[in-house]
Parts: sequence; structure tokens; C-alpha cells
Amino acid sequence: MPRAYSRINNGAVIVGNDWIERSWSEYLCKTVELHQKLPGGFVEWIATSAQDLRLEVEGVSLCLEAAGPPEWSDSCDRFGATLTARWPGTGWAVAVHSMALHENPGLVRTVELSNLGERAFTLTAAAVEMLALRRDGAGVLTHGLACRSEAVMWETEECAVAAELQGHGRLGLLLGLEHGGRYELFDPDPACCVLALRAPVAVAPGTTVRLPRSFSIPYCGDPDMVVSGRLAELLRLLREQEQREREQAADTE
Repeated sequence: MPRAYSRINNGAVIVGNDWIERSWSEYLCKTVELHQKLPGGFVEWIATSAQDLRLEVEGVSLCLEAAGPPEWSDSCDRFGATLTARWPGTGWAVAVHSMALHENPGLVRTVELSNLGERAFTLTAAAVEMLALRRDGAGVLTHGLACRSEAVMWETEECAVAAELQGHGRLGLLLGLEHGGRYELFDPDPACCVLALRAPVAVAPGTTVRLPRSFSIPYCGDPDMVVSGRLAELLRLLREQEQREREQAADTE
């Protein structure tokens, strides 16, 4: 049985499975590598290391760097292996959970924002995933993966888009938001793909809000097969995990 894994050592943190592996700088919390595993090796998707999260509260960006290096931890359950980065700020806290699934190529990312103050605030913008991906002319796929373009900004209820690289029998990375949102695929920033949420989110004092999850799934060949197979399976697993979390929360009440 395939098993996902995580590691925290020597200034780097890693989470992965049999299909994909993502690495961050332990101190700067920048994504430095994203490997799509292939027989006999891997393909590197990251063009340059970069920050991969941007949150704005009341129109002002939360400066995670000013809060210092994140606190890292890892865990494993029947769904996969998870790396967690936590930043305690002044009046707020942020946690990012990156989970590699055991039996699915997917890598799932969950962002949580806590209000530690005495007044409510509004999350006015959230880019829950930012990846400085390689480009070689193969382009990106939108509108049910039927429309190919060099770059695009697209707001939609669809939960998946894709970036591709030439060669290797059609190599791609499915990128998604579980409830749709705004996909900035090398547009307006030609060096970055951004998955952003659409609506403002109110966060009451003493509460934690879990934002809609993002995910990435590597593939070779026809992306439609990934959507009907691996993506459908991933979304089912997310629903199952959410149901289990609700049941566990009810048991503790």
C-alpha cells in the first residue's frame, strides 16, 4: 500500500507520497521544490523559491515574516501525512496544513485564521496558494480543461484548472479550489500561479475560520481522465474527512 510521508530536518521540511513531493525552507517558509515523480526520476515544477500565501485583513496584508519563523509539526492519519506551519501574530494566528494523501496523488492545503483579539475583523483577500511554476510554452487549461491559453485570470465555480509542460507524454499539474474561486494563471504576474478566494470572510473574536481547501494533482496524459478519476476520488476523501471532523467535534461537546 502506498504511504505518504513527512520530514522536518536540516533546515527543510518535506511532505509527499508516491506521486508528488513538496519542500519548504524551514525558516523562511518558502516553497523551494515541487517534484512530480516519474519512473526513474522526477520533474521539478518550481522555477524559483517564493512565498506561497497572502492574506489581507481589513485591506492590510498580514506580514507573516514579521511574526518570525513558523512553528512546524507533522502528523499522520488514515487519510495521509500532514505538515503544519503556525504563525502566532498580534491579535491573530495562522496555521497552514499541507497533507499528502496515502492512496491518491493529491496534495491538499488547508489555511486556518484565528482571531485572538476582542473585536471582529474581516478577511478581505486570501491567496491560499501561490506557486512560481515553470513555463515552457505548453500553457494552461481552463473551462473544463478544454481551453488552452498562455496565461489567464479566471473567476469561476469550477474546482480545477491545469498547468502543463511539454514532453514526457503530456505532463501536467491539476490545481484546484474545492468551491471554486479566482485562478490567476501567470496573469497578472507572469511568474506565478495564484489560487484566490472570492468573498470576504468575517472572523469573530475568539474563533478560528478554516478557509476552503486548495489542492494539486500531478498527471501524465489526458487530464480528463484525472478529473473523472483522481480528482473525483480526492473530493470524496475531503468530504469524508470533513464528516469525520464534525463527528469528532460533536463527541467532545
